[in-house]
Amino acid sequence: MTEALLVITSPTGEKSKHIISGGTVAIGRSEENNDIIIRDDGGVSRWHCRIDYSGGVAHLTDLNSANGTVVNQTQDGSVVSQTEVEPGGFGHKLSTGDVISIGDTILEYKGPSRPQAPAPAKRPDHRMVQLLYHHTNNPSILTDVMNCRPNHKPLQKSGKKSSSAKSGPKSGGVVNNIRKIEEKREQRRAKAIQAAEKKKERQMKMAIKGVTADGEVLDFADMIDVYHEKHDVPPDQVCMGIPMWASLKIRVCVRKRPLTKKDLRMGGLGALDVITCACTDRSQIAVVHEPKQKVDLSKYMENHPFKFDQVLDEKCNNEIAYQCTAAPLVSHVFKGKRGTCFAYGQTGSGKTWTMSGEGHVIGIYQMIARDLFKHKKRPEYQNMSIHVSYFEIYQGHVFDLLNRRNRLMVLEDGKGKVGLKGLTEYQVKDSRELIAAIDRGASIRRQGSTSANERSSRSHGIFQIFIRIPGRRIKKLHGKLSLIDLAGSERGKDTAHADRRRRIEGAEINKSLLALKECIRAMSDKKGHLPFRASKLTQVLKDSFVGGSRTVMIACISPSGANTEHSMNTLRYADRVKAIAGIREPGARIPGNAMRSPDPPSKVDEDEDQSPSTKWKDYDESEDIEKLQQSLPRDQMDEYMAHSILVSKLMQAENRVVRLHKNLIEAEAQQSKENDRMMKLAIGSDDGFDQDAYASYLDAMIQKKQKSLMELAGAVEEFKKHLSVESQTANSH
Repeated sequence: MTEALLVITSPTGEKSKHIISGGTVAIGRSEENNDIIIRDDGGVSRWHCRIDYSGGVAHLTDLNSANGTVVNQTQDGSVVSQTEVEPGGFGHKLSTGDVISIGDTILEYKGPSRPQAPAPAKRPDHRMVQLLYHHTNNPSILTDVMNCRPNHKPLQKSGKKSSSAKSGPKSGGVVNNIRKIEEKREQRRAKAIQAAEKKKERQMKMAIKGVTADGEVLDFADMIDVYHEKHDVPPDQVCMGIPMWASLKIRVCVRKRPLTKKDLRMGGLGALDVITCACTDRSQIAVVHEPKQKVDLSKYMENHPFKFDQVLDEKCNNEIAYQCTAAPLVSHVFKGKRGTCFAYGQTGSGKTWTMSGEGHVIGIYQMIARDLFKHKKRPEYQNMSIHVSYFEIYQGHVFDLLNRRNRLMVLEDGKGKVGLKGLTEYQVKDSRELIAAIDRGASIRRQGSTSANERSSRSHGIFQIFIRIPGRRIKKLHGKLSLIDLAGSERGKDTAHADRRRRIEGAEINKSLLALKECIRAMSDKKGHLPFRASKLTQVLKDSFVGGSRTVMIACISPSGANTEHSMNTLRYADRVKAIAGIREPGARIPGNAMRSPDPPSKVDEDEDQSPSTKWKDYDESEDIEKLQQSLPRDQMDEYMAHSILVSKLMQAENRVVRLHKNLIEAEAQQSKENDRMMKLAIGSDDGFDQDAYASYLDAMIQKKQKSLMELAGAVEEFKKHLSVESQTANSH
C-alpha cells in the first residue's frame, strides 16, 4: 500500500474516507479549489488547511484559518501532545494515527503500510541526449546516460590522453548545462506559484463581488467572511481597549454595540454584523460592509473604512469605554479647565447605555462621579466644592430637570455671556448624592417613539458639574465638566410622516447637531465666527468651545445590517468632525500623556454669578442659521436645513405669541386693582366723583388694551401662517 488515508468524522458523527495518492489535498468549507469539502461545520474556514503528500510522507499546513488547525487534541479539551499548526513554512509532519481537529470536524491520518519505494530513474528524453551529444564525443557517457548511470566515470589509459579530451569541451560543461536546466525548472515553478497566487487573489475579488470563479452566488455573510480572511489583523498586532491620543484637544471615538436579541430575531440582514473593527497601535479603523444589489438583482458589497482616534468593538464594556474616552477629562477640570463629553448616534445605538448605564451596569456618569470624589480627597483639592445642574433641550426650549421641569430662559448679557435664567444648582457632598441627582433628572427626561426606535431620547440631556473654590463673596468657578447625551439622530424620512410635534423634534435635533459640528470647526480653526446662536444646544455650551477646553465625541453605532444607513450617517458625521479637528501624522500609538502639549495658562477662574444689575436680553439666531446654510453643499440643503429653517421661524413666532400673551395677562393683573377702585367711585354716592377723569381713564385703558390685543393678534396671524407653511412643506415630501 503506497497511498495514505484520511478518515473524516463530521460534527454529526458521520464518517467518510479520502485516499491521498500524491500531490496537495486542500481542505475547507468552500467548494472552490478544495479536494475535501466540509459543508456542515461553521468553524471551518473557506480555505482552512492543506496536506502535501510526497514519497510516503505527509506535511500539514494551516492556511490562515480563523479557528486554527490542531493535531492530537482530545474532545474534552485536555491535551496529550497537542500541536497547533502554524500557517506557512514547511508544515507539520504527520504520523500514522495523528488526529487533526478543524472546527468540530475530526480527520484521522493513516500513512502507507510500508515505505514507498523510490521511483525508478526516468530515461532522459531525446532533448537531453542531443544536448549531451553536442557537448561530448565520448560514446560511453552517452551510453551511461541512456542507461541511467549518472555517476559513471570513463576509464582512461594511464599515460595517454583521450582523443575526446583533446577535441571535446571541458568536463564541467555537462554539469553546468544540467544546472541551467534545474534553474529553468525552478523558474517555471516560481512562475506557477505566482500564477496560483494571482488566481487566488482574483477569486477573492470575485467573491467580494458576490460570485465565485464557477459562477456560484455568495450571500453577504460569505462576502464578509472573505473580507475577514483577507484583512484580519494578526493577534499580536491587535490594540483594542487601550487609551489612544488621550491628550488631544478634540477626540473622536467610535463604539460598536453587540447584536441584540431583537436584531437576531429579525433574521436576514438584521441579524448580520456589518461592522468590522480593525485596531492596531498605529491606526483605529471601523469598516462598514454595505450590502447592495445591482439592477439585475445580483448581490455585491461595498466596504467603507473610517479612521478615528479610538475604536471600541462590542467586547469592550462601559469601564473600558470610560477609560478610553471621558476619564482624562476629570483631572483636566480639576486643573481649572473645561471639558465636554457627548455621545452621538442613531436611536438604539447605545448612547444612553454608554452615558447612564442600566440596572447593575453603570455608565460614564457614575464612573465620573466615582473619580471626581477620589480627586477631591487629594490635599490640593480639599478646599474645592462640587456642584451640579441637569437640564434638557426639547423642541428648542430648555427645561430644568432638577426643579420639576421648569422652563428656563436662555439670555445674553451685554458682554455676550450666556446664562440660563432660573437654573438650579445643587452642591453634592459625595458620589451617591451626585448619582441620585442624575437619576432624578433622568426619570423625567423626555422620551418618545419613532419609526426607527420604540423608545428614543427625544431631547438633549446636559448634566453639568462645577468645581468651585472659595471667593471673597461667593464661590468662584474653577473648572466645569459637561456630559451630554444627545437626542437620537434620525433621517428626514423617519419623521416625515409623523405628526407636527415629531417633525419639529427631528428638525430641531438635526439643526442642533449641525450647529455643534460647525462650532467644533470654529474651535479647531481658532478664527472666524462661532455660530453658537444657531441652536439652544450650542448656545448653552458656548463656554465649552473657548479657552483651554477639551472635547470628546463618542459616536455609537449599531452592527445590524438593517441599520447600515444609520451607521453610515453616524460615521460620516464623526468623520467630518475628525476632519475638522485635524489629522495626526502617521506613527506609533502615543498613549496617555506621552503626547501632552503644555496647557494654556488661562483658567476658567471666573465668577458666573451675575449681579442683580446685569441686563439680560434675547438674541437673534438668523445670522448663525445663515452660516449653517453656507456650510452645507446645495444638494444637502433640502435634507438637513430646509425644514429646520421653517421650524426655527415657527418656534420664533410661537415664542413671540407666548411672550405677548404673558405680558397681556400680567398687565391685566396689575390693572385689576385700579379697575376695582375706579368702579367703586363710579357706583358710589361720593359727590367728589370726577366724571371727566373716569372717562379719560377708561379711554387710556381701552387704547392700551387695544394696542396689546392688536399686537397679539398680529403675532397669532404670523404664527398661523408659519404653521400652515410647515404643514404644506411636510406633506409635499
